[in-house]
Amino acid sequence: MDSGLSRASFLSTLWSLNLFGLRTAAARLEQVRIENELQTTAIVQQTFFPQTSPQVDHLMVEGRFIPASECSGDWWGHFTTPDGRTFVIVGDAMGHGTPAALVTGMAYTSCNSYHQLAERIGTTDFTPASVLNHFNRILHNAMNGSFYMTMFIMSFDFEKGEMLMANAGHVSPILIPTDPDDSRVKRKSKAFAKVSPLTPINLRIPGNPLGENPDANYKDKPMEMHPGDKIFVYTDALVECAGKDGSVWTPKELTKKLLIEAQKPGEEFVKDFRAIVDQHFGTRELEDDQTMVITEVSQAWQRPAKQSAPPETEQKKEDEEPSKSA
Repeated sequence: MDSGLSRASFLSTLWSLNLFGLRTAAARLEQVRIENELQTTAIVQQTFFPQTSPQVDHLMVEGRFIPASECSGDWWGHFTTPDGRTFVIVGDAMGHGTPAALVTGMAYTSCNSYHQLAERIGTTDFTPASVLNHFNRILHNAMNGSFYMTMFIMSFDFEKGEMLMANAGHVSPILIPTDPDDSRVKRKSKAFAKVSPLTPINLRIPGNPLGENPDANYKDKPMEMHPGDKIFVYTDALVECAGKDGSVWTPKELTKKLLIEAQKPGEEFVKDFRAIVDQHFGTRELEDDQTMVITEVSQAWQRPAKQSAPPETEQKKEDEEPSKSA
C-alpha cells in the first residue's frame, strides 16, 4: 500500500513538474515572440525619422530622439516644397509604447502623403495649419476621439522672409534672437538678463491636440525671420521627467540653459546643449520619450528688401508654463 501510494505520488509530482515546465516554456516562447515584434516595430519606426539634415541654403536643422521604450510616441520630420519652403514638424502622441508608435506611423504617413499630393496638384495652400487640419480629421476618424497627439509645425520661406507656425496643443517652442535689441521682443526679462543679454521669445500659439475634435480649425501664425534666429522645439519629457538627481527642470530653467549656450555657432550650440541634457538625465531610465529639434537661420542670410513684416507672434510672460503636451 505504501509503495503504491509512493508511486502514485511520484507520478503526480512528475506530471505537475512537466506541466509546469511546458507552461514555463510556452510563456518564454510568447515573451520572445513579443520581444521580437517590439524590436521589429522599433526598426520600422526608426525609418520614420530623418536620416539626414535638410540640404537647404541658410537653414540648419538638427534633431535628436531618444525613446523611453522599444517603441516611441514622439516623431519629428522635415521636408521641402518645390517653391523652396522648408517644413519642420515635431509631434508627441499620448503615452508611449506600441499604441503610441502606431499613431506616429499615422502621422508620418499622413504628413508625407499630404505633402506629395500638394506637390502633384501644385497647391499654394499647403501650410502648417493645413497639415494639422488634414491629420486631425484622419486621427479622429481612425481612433474615434480616444487617442490624441500634440504637434507643432513651422515653415521657413526665405523669399518672403517669414515663418509660418501652427500648434496643436504642443509645448511652446523657444526662439532666441541674436540681437539684444530685436524688434520682436516686447518686454525684456530681468531674470534672463542675469545669464544672457539676449531675450527669448516664447512661441505660444493656441490649439487643441490632434484627434480630439474633428471640426477643429487650426490657424497659421506668421512671424518675420531674422538672421541668426535659433528655434528650440521639444517634447515635454525635458520639463516633466526627473533627472539623475531627481530634479525636474522648469520651462524657465530650460530656457536659461539655452540662453547660456545660444551665442555659440549653430553646430557648437547643438553639441554643447545636448551635453547639458545628457548630464542632467545621466543613465537614469527615461520616464517618457525625449525629442528636441534645433533650427538656426544663417547669419549670412539677408532679409528681402522692401518687404512689409507680417504680424508678430505676441510674446508672453517668460515665466508662464507652456501648454501641456501628451
